[in-house]
Amino acid sequence: MKVLEAGERGSGKYQVTYIFENSKDRAIRVELTERIYGRKVVLKGVEKSGETLMELRADVPARGSVTRTFTVELEN
Repeated sequence: MKVLEAGERGSGKYQVTYIFENSKDRAIRVELTERIYGRKVVLKGVEKSGETLMELRADVPARGSVTRTFTVELEN
C-alpha cells in the first residue's frame, strides 16, 4: 500500500497493489474480496458509505504472475 494523500485518523488516498504469483505448471484463477470501512469510501471512482467490498479476479498463467492495482479514498 502506498499513501498518496495522508489525512487524519486513517483518512486519505491510498494506492493498493496485489501481486499474484503461480508456481504451478497450469494456470489458476484468483479471486480476492476485501472489506473496506469508512464514513465515505471512494473505490474505483464510485462513492459509498460504511462497508464497501472490493473484489479482484485474475487469471494467473503457469509459472507466472499478475499485478493488480487500485486506488481507494477514505474519510473517517
